[in-house]
Amino acid sequence: MRIFQYFIQSFNKFFRRESSTEREKGAITVAETLIALGVGATVLAVVFAGIPALVSARNASTAMNGLTQIVSAVRMTFGVRNNFTGLNTTLARSLAGFPQHFLIEGEASPQHPWTGDVEIVGTGQTFTVQFSDMPDDACSSLVATTAEMAQSVDIGGTTLNLDAEDDPDTSGTDESTAADIAGLCAETPPNDVIWTFRG
Repeated sequence: MRIFQYFIQSFNKFFRRESSTEREKGAITVAETLIALGVGATVLAVVFAGIPALVSARNASTAMNGLTQIVSAVRMTFGVRNNFTGLNTTLARSLAGFPQHFLIEGEASPQHPWTGDVEIVGTGQTFTVQFSDMPDDACSSLVATTAEMAQSVDIGGTTLNLDAEDDPDTSGTDESTAADIAGLCAETPPNDVIWTFRG
């Protein structure tokens, strides 16, 4: 509020040509009101412009933490025998350490921050975590930051190449880059993203 008062006083000194008695009255002119409203509108516009970026960053952080918690909870329970047969979403959500913020009242499946279903399935020595209906920007940022922790990642039916560039098994094919990930995520959004993990 003091900033507005200072701004208005400065404006008055520069532009107004009134008597000292008028100044003493402290009357607010239409011009002062319009300037104050303009400054206020600018401040609000800047604040509201930044909100989507903050929400997106918060969702990405929540999703990353949730995925990490799911993997840890599953490995703590099944990792000793290194056999994930019988693991499903219902069983996974009852495990100690499962992210409680993914459990939404009234929803049968856990939900990731972009309100798509989270499904967990175990088969033999691997298990998968699927985030359904990921928007393209969320898909690319989350996959880029989590790809290294998985054995493989599938985006909309296409499996990323996570092998290192100098790995002899890659037949000279470089590993997928952030640009490759963003391209896959943008192809047919919203995408289902499936991470495959070993014990």
